[in-house]
Amino acid sequence: MPSSSSSSNSSSTKKTAGAAESKLPSTSTPSNGAQRALPLSSGISSGESGKGNLNPTTTETTTNVPASSASVPLPSRTSSNSSTSSSSRSRPPLVEGTPVLKRSGATTVVGILVGLAAIALVSMPASPLSLSLSRQSSLGLGTLAIPLLLSNFKMFGRVRYYTRLTFFLLGLATCSAWGVVVSVVMALLGRASDVNYVVGRSFHALVAPLVGVKFTVEGEEHLKQTKPAVVIGNHQTMIDILYIGRIFPKGTSIMAKKELKWTPLLGQFMTLSNAVFVNRSKRTDAVAMLAKVAQTMREKVLSLFIFVEGTRSASPVPSMLSFKKGPFHLAVAAQLPIVPVVCENYAAVYSARRKRFDGGELVIRVLPPISTEGITSSSEDINALVEKTRSAMLEAIEDLGRRRAELNRLKGVFGKNETGRITIS
Repeated sequence: MPSSSSSSNSSSTKKTAGAAESKLPSTSTPSNGAQRALPLSSGISSGESGKGNLNPTTTETTTNVPASSASVPLPSRTSSNSSTSSSSRSRPPLVEGTPVLKRSGATTVVGILVGLAAIALVSMPASPLSLSLSRQSSLGLGTLAIPLLLSNFKMFGRVRYYTRLTFFLLGLATCSAWGVVVSVVMALLGRASDVNYVVGRSFHALVAPLVGVKFTVEGEEHLKQTKPAVVIGNHQTMIDILYIGRIFPKGTSIMAKKELKWTPLLGQFMTLSNAVFVNRSKRTDAVAMLAKVAQTMREKVLSLFIFVEGTRSASPVPSMLSFKKGPFHLAVAAQLPIVPVVCENYAAVYSARRKRFDGGELVIRVLPPISTEGITSSSEDINALVEKTRSAMLEAIEDLGRRRAELNRLKGVFGKNETGRITIS
């Protein structure tokens, strides 16, 4: 990697009246710092823009960079006004971990022609399929099939993004409406605590195949064997609802921000499913609510799922935001274990900023429960518990990122294109 400065780049300024020459100060990184490295992650290039962007001409300094972490260091920041070489202006190569599926232009054209021929066959009045449908229905199916066809080709990445996003949102609305009905029925059957389990699994079963996402779960036994508990997970984007639906255990409710209570369909479903709504703007109200929830969890043997970061990180690299302390106060007050859940970084599968929604297989890792027995609500104990939990989750998500990069390195072909499926064996 090129250095951020060199002796050849330093300049001198001549003073009048015989003043001595003075050298401009060096722009090198301080000796007590270390270059921030970009972890090997799925689908992240050093030149991507967006939240948490790390571009090839920018380096941040930090004091704690693990030496054992598998990473690719970025070039240092330079303040030199010298002309930039053509190679530095060109787009940097992808970091290992971005899989690419190559598809020739001829293959794409042939695929489109075959797909359009199939659509025409559906719409033809004399075709066997359309004989059982009205003319309007046949044309409607043919029209709806066009974006589905185009979404399979990388040259139509935006079509794929909006098509799959539409399926996701329609599935969310459908399952929310379905959840309202299920909530009433299961309440009558005395199984109100399993509403989220039924609706979550239904959402995953319906939507995951439509958007081309599949999950592999590691350590799922920790969720089944630890009840009740405070289950916490990382929060990347709204697509996290899919991974929640895949692992959501029985006898579990969810904690959410109060604003979601007024969301059409979703808010009604969450209310009927005994979701805990927290007013994040009023700390006193939140503390009182947590005390009440802790008592309810003990009495009804009820677990609670919480996004521990409090908001979406949308990080392009395997990382997490700082943790909210509410879940830890709740676990300590109820003297219940904490079960951390981590979904690997999926910026190469979904990115709203880059209008990307590719299919792929993602890994969810459920970590062993962390006991709160004997821990008090003092600031020292809570801070220590937060740090212990966050370290375990951060280590897990970074490990998944390194493993993904290595699998892709062994398996795939890397290039300038960024579209392709992520798979894991």
